[in-house]
Amino acid sequence: MPATYAAVLSVMEEAAHTVPNFAPISVLDLGSGPGTALWAAVETFPSLGAAQAVERDANLAELGKGFVLSSDLPLLRTAKWDIQDLRTWRGEKKHDLVVASYALGELTPHERHSLISRAWESCQGILAVVEPGTRAGFGVVVEVRQQLLELGASLAAPCPHSQECPMKAAGDWCHFSVRVERSAEHRRLKQGELGYEDEKFSYVIASRLPARAAQSRVVRHPLRFSGHTKLQLCTVQGLQERTVTRSEKDLYRKVKRIDWGSAWEE
Repeated sequence: MPATYAAVLSVMEEAAHTVPNFAPISVLDLGSGPGTALWAAVETFPSLGAAQAVERDANLAELGKGFVLSSDLPLLRTAKWDIQDLRTWRGEKKHDLVVASYALGELTPHERHSLISRAWESCQGILAVVEPGTRAGFGVVVEVRQQLLELGASLAAPCPHSQECPMKAAGDWCHFSVRVERSAEHRRLKQGELGYEDEKFSYVIASRLPARAAQSRVVRHPLRFSGHTKLQLCTVQGLQERTVTRSEKDLYRKVKRIDWGSAWEE
């Protein structure tokens, strides 16, 4: 949960950045597990006043209800939990923010297509989909991306355009990474020695609202050398490499703060 929470939190923060003035009142978490995405959404959007989780495993739902007892966020304690399978779930009301994280990969392509159609119908603001940053996870995300475009959605992130995904065309996969600090207990439970772990994830954010899409996005770790930095970018013109040198003073200062997954504008 800490790793998936960190990934979804990163996506929620990107949604807040790319859709200015988005102040959702309600959130729907599809395939909620123990409520991971609800925590990330409530942390990011203080405007939220209603939360709903859909989870087929009653034990996971009970675990999630137990977790929120220690939270100082009242909305988490009053969230509505629906024990339903995503294959048969039907949205009864509209929500400003809809999230499906680490859930769609468990469905068949036909089931995913049906669910995304229903999720988009239930969404009146932003729909965010997050999957593991593997080839398979990216395959799910790029499939959902295409469907959402066909449904008339605008892409808020990470894509700087709505054309064919150049990563897919190149036989590569688009994914990002977030570092999670581990407590001593966390290390013990995961039988890990390092004090951190890196969670890789793929995602897409679709919006019914005006979005401020990035001019381009960094899709690999920047390569930093003495006097210059190389960026691998996804742009409207496709994948491009950009070298920023020390002579470009303003951009060179800017590139020092840029990381994998960041938007890049000149």
